Amino acid sequence: MSKRFCMLEDLSDLTKSQFALNEDRFSYNGKEVLLSAMKGGDLRVYGNVGSVNDCRAFFGTLVVYKKANKLDMDDGRTATKRLLELVGEIPGAAV
Repeated sequence: MSKRFCMLEDLSDLTKSQFALNEDRFSYNGKEVLLSAMKGGDLRVYGNVGSVNDCRAFFGTLVVYKKANKLDMDDGRTATKRLLELVGEIPGAAV
């Protein structure tokens, strides 16, 4: 999946069962973030599509076993906090 993600020019080539660009929006320290999800079976990797030195990247910040179709609010806040911290630590990273 990761190779396919990096090679695609258009993320809409991934099905909703593989990748959801718009899972939900969450805020941390006044910054709002749109979370996305990579999907495989019952696992979800939440994070965001961004870039490192102008190369597309997916910053995965939380892995959960699917409990329901909707992202849990606490999990969403955790993923958002980790995402913003991670991007702040990687030189050239942006979301």
